Amino acid sequence: MNNFTSYVVGEHVCTPCPDGAVFDLTSDGALLLLKLGNPTAKEKREFKNGLPQFKFADVDGVIFFLSRFGMLNWMDSPYNRALSQYTLERPTEGYGLALHAMLIDAATGILCAQKIIGLSTQFTNDLLTAVYNQPNLGSRSEYNMRIARIMDLYTTDQIVEMAVSKN
Repeated sequence: MNNFTSYVVGEHVCTPCPDGAVFDLTSDGALLLLKLGNPTAKEKREFKNGLPQFKFADVDGVIFFLSRFGMLNWMDSPYNRALSQYTLERPTEGYGLALHAMLIDAATGILCAQKIIGLSTQFTNDLLTAVYNQPNLGSRSEYNMRIARIMDLYTTDQIVEMAVSKN
């Protein structure tokens, strides 16, 4: 029997935390956690019904997964393969990663909405190539300092403009 985790809208999925977006690769595909403190009705509506857009950029060795739902602002999620526990193989032609996106109320840790989004074959291959080619970014503290330096230099919108691939 396979082990799986069930995520139910309206239930706690994490402890209260700061706002932010977290991207990770897992053996099941991609995971995107959008953590917004007390998300507004508009934010929930845009997440549920708005057009999802994804890009990624490589800035100084850090991969930034960029996401936007409907008319919401772009959000960036730094990714470091050394901190990820994935074991993914490239999908065959015509297939892409399944992205499990979750909107979480950061103030409470309650899941507000979730959806599975299929990423295109080309975007998946581009992203996995960048992941496989990502250099060693040092210790967690060195990685965090690198991210802080990048965020001091660039806004999220500037990183979006640097994107090398989009879905």
